[in-house]
Amino acid sequence: MTSSGRDLAAALDFAAEAATVQDGEDVTGVLLPALCRLVDAPGAVVHEVDLAVAAEYNLFWPEALADGAVLAAYAAVMRSHPFFRLAVAGAELEGVRISDLMPRQQWRSSEVYGEALRFLWAEDQMTTFLSRQGTRAQGLSVVTDGRPFTERQRRLMLLVRPHVRAAVRRTHHPGASHRVLQVGTPSTWLAAPCGTSAATVVPGPRLTPAEQRVLTEAAAGLTSAQIARRVGAAPRTVEKHLEHAYGKLGVTNRVAALQVLGVPRQASPGDPRPTVVLPGCVLAG
Repeated sequence: MTSSGRDLAAALDFAAEAATVQDGEDVTGVLLPALCRLVDAPGAVVHEVDLAVAAEYNLFWPEALADGAVLAAYAAVMRSHPFFRLAVAGAELEGVRISDLMPRQQWRSSEVYGEALRFLWAEDQMTTFLSRQGTRAQGLSVVTDGRPFTERQRRLMLLVRPHVRAAVRRTHHPGASHRVLQVGTPSTWLAAPCGTSAATVVPGPRLTPAEQRVLTEAAAGLTSAQIARRVGAAPRTVEKHLEHAYGKLGVTNRVAALQVLGVPRQASPGDPRPTVVLPGCVLAG
């Protein structure tokens, strides 16, 4: 089989995997890992950016990319990113690579690389828009910690872009489940009821990332055992995080904690989970 034939077969395999995506967990558990295998990249992110206010909301794979300290640093220099500047200027980003815009040494000496992206494997970054409406742009990015992305990798990414777009759109339906990280100082996991156009912060800034995470999962109606399996911790550790969060919020149980935070909780773990949607989810409609 020729290299073109192998690439086509790989793209068809990716399309079959993308067709199984139904919710946010599938984006991070199926779609983005499959994309990284296809284009041979160590990390990927679906992100929505409000260019007017430099607000960004992300779904990452692997989760190691969701480093709160690094993303807080990135938030401070986001506007200097070459892709951000191009998008503000009205450019349609279609498989654009950092290596298309500047030599590696210039990229490495840039503020955005030095302050943040060098910690996120971004020796090169390749980005393509999935959709855009006004100042909101939804995109897909992959990063590499090695050589610059090749033209072959770019063609593969553009070839499967319609399947990525369709998969992300399918995640916005009643009963869907997302955990979205807002890039900021601090970076914060967000949750919102289905149908809203702005995210509601689940945990307050006084909480640690671990406390934020378990309360986010608690808002979805999960038990401590279910949360433990999802975050890779012991149930007792989850209970400790919850207890510490209760103390900071001045409550004694998760229902009261979520009431203080203004987040509705499902009546029982068996009830449908609330949808957590990307702000401006009209892009996915």
